[in-house]
Amino acid sequence: MTNDGRSITVSALEWHSSSDENWETKFMYTLDDVFDHPRIMITVNSVNGFVCFWSCNARLHVCNPLTEEYFTTPSYTYENNISVPLRLVAVGFGFCQLSYEYKVIVLHEYIDAGTKPLVFTVGTDRSWRSLKAIRDRKFHSRHEKGANVKGVIYWYMESHTLPLCGSKSIKSLLCFDVCKEEVFTTMVPAELDSLEEGNRYVTRIVEKGGNLCLVNISYGPIFSLLIKVYIADTINDLSSFNSWKNELNVSVPNMAYNINMTEWFISYVTDDILVIQIRCESVIFIDVATGMLLSVFPLSSSVIVIPYVPSLVSIFHRPRHF
Repeated sequence: MTNDGRSITVSALEWHSSSDENWETKFMYTLDDVFDHPRIMITVNSVNGFVCFWSCNARLHVCNPLTEEYFTTPSYTYENNISVPLRLVAVGFGFCQLSYEYKVIVLHEYIDAGTKPLVFTVGTDRSWRSLKAIRDRKFHSRHEKGANVKGVIYWYMESHTLPLCGSKSIKSLLCFDVCKEEVFTTMVPAELDSLEEGNRYVTRIVEKGGNLCLVNISYGPIFSLLIKVYIADTINDLSSFNSWKNELNVSVPNMAYNINMTEWFISYVTDDILVIQIRCESVIFIDVATGMLLSVFPLSSSVIVIPYVPSLVSIFHRPRHF
């Protein structure tokens, strides 16, 4: 969380089933003077024990909560030669097994001229590098978080076309090969969107135990939440429904918990817990094994939650053979 607007306080949320409050916040340390002036933070993702988040001063921050190792990228800039506005549509943090390097990437979208990626290699680059523009690919939402799985960062995309017969939604995955620094796309099977008719829903791509997962969160008048988690076999064609397996279904009754569904979701899956963050309001923790709601943790606008697996490895560590 940000305390004075310039510093970041890192704490751990620990589950205690015998506790009255269930969740206890354990202070770890404070990073001083991280921001140039008061800024908000946006979650990116976690890789190998490191967590990554974005701040409005056009920087990405990589932190090991366990060892206090911390790295901040320089601010990125775009050469905008076209007089159209830009918007940040996607951010990602990935790991290249070949070079043993971590990379961060941001994608900004020209309203009428495609999407421009910028990439930064932690510990190697001194400035951001511009990659080839992505044409004819539009993000329906902003600030999409990437999932790093086996050296590829995945983002979920939902765009809209306007054919003569009416509007049509196109769902796909935008994929970034961290080692090759190449972008490619694949369609999302239509069967993964087969939710209850009349309900609103949001879809997120996340990483769980080294696997790619698609999380559908539906909400309607009968229940607050209906969650479906599909796990992918990334070796096969992800556009085929046979490459996806329905791993988890969770239903949370509307009358049992007072959950405000007016804001969109940020979701994560660890081996044990499904984490759903309702923006600027609360975080919901659900047990993966039982599908039971563990707790609802209140949030303020200055707090973000990033599930991760603790690690003592340094972000600048390179094995001897490299």
